[in-house]
Amino acid sequence: MIKTMKRISKIAYLLTLLTFVVACNKDVEIKEFNSAVTYNSAKGYYWGNYYGTGTANFQLCLYSDTDEKIGILIDGYATLPSNPANFKLDAGTYFVAETEAVRTVFPADEDLNATYAFNERTKRYILVTGGSFTVEVTSERGKSNIYTIETNFTGREINTNTTVNDIRIKFTGAITFEDKTFSFDDIKQSTYTANGALYPNRAISWTGEVSPKDDETGLYYAITNWYNTANYNLTGALWLDYNEGKLVLDDRTKVGEYGNDDLYFGASYYTGRNWEAVPNYTVSYNKTTRILDFSGTYDGYPVYVGLFGKHYITGDEIVYENCQVKEAKLVLTTSGHYSSALKSARSVVSETSRKSVSNTSSVNPTATRSQSVIKKSSGIQNRASKSVQRLKEN
Repeated sequence: MIKTMKRISKIAYLLTLLTFVVACNKDVEIKEFNSAVTYNSAKGYYWGNYYGTGTANFQLCLYSDTDEKIGILIDGYATLPSNPANFKLDAGTYFVAETEAVRTVFPADEDLNATYAFNERTKRYILVTGGSFTVEVTSERGKSNIYTIETNFTGREINTNTTVNDIRIKFTGAITFEDKTFSFDDIKQSTYTANGALYPNRAISWTGEVSPKDDETGLYYAITNWYNTANYNLTGALWLDYNEGKLVLDDRTKVGEYGNDDLYFGASYYTGRNWEAVPNYTVSYNKTTRILDFSGTYDGYPVYVGLFGKHYITGDEIVYENCQVKEAKLVLTTSGHYSSALKSARSVVSETSRKSVSNTSSVNPTATRSQSVIKKSSGIQNRASKSVQRLKEN
């Protein structure tokens, strides 16, 4: 399901497959996902008004406590509470739809995003495409929010393209929803220790600072000392814009100059032949572990974050490969001081001046860093990329 990316790694829960027979292009019973199998454990995540729809986005994983690698991940919408601590599922029937309205469930796509059943032991996945699930809410002595949940989904087995008309799971028990919402004040002035992989795949670690900023350009965080950028004499940091509970990588701000290039930070992926830009890339933050997580995927490729150059006359863009980092995770530690590493306020570069390029003829011939042409992608993000990013930290 292609959708503007606002969302963030999938949960990988791994499990034992019961014996089954699959006939391609025929309706079959999926034995590990029928009402005879007990599902008595659940993990819940509350994301607040994540998509700006006025509804509460939640994710719910149901699985067996004896084997948590078989289960179902439900990506749905409920009534938005006044306080994240008060979130609970609405009683009633939730229907599969792409409206993001109260009591709906978002269907899955080929990238295993949104709602799907999984058997990680056999790498079997069923994309939920229709049907519904019901929720009853009761209380027991000393307990509240006891849920009885029954699914009646339909879907498609991804490996065989088999239609599945009976995905039935029943769960009864308490569910605690982890608060994944994020406010600007959740990140204080901090130092960080980071780990990641430098392009193409070398493990690295480094340190720097994270500083919240509030000025005429809005709310944002300045992140100093991204890996291997010291030689470029940067006058600005990597910036993360705070936008309604989300952290969006600022790829419009000029942070320095090198030869004929204006420098900026951005996200991209490498297809094996070309670098492709990933605009509006969203970074996640775990309030419990205090980890800023830059890792993610786009169209199945790992996303890199690093330094880019734009020719100051032609606008042609290149990737500085020796600064491109994937799977980056920054562990924050509150700091009582702030260095003077930032030499100037951020200055936004006009988006209209950027161009796609097909060759490197305009690149500064005296530059010694590794470089590669970058192409602009369509600007359409895959919903799966954010979902994967959102759940991997758990």
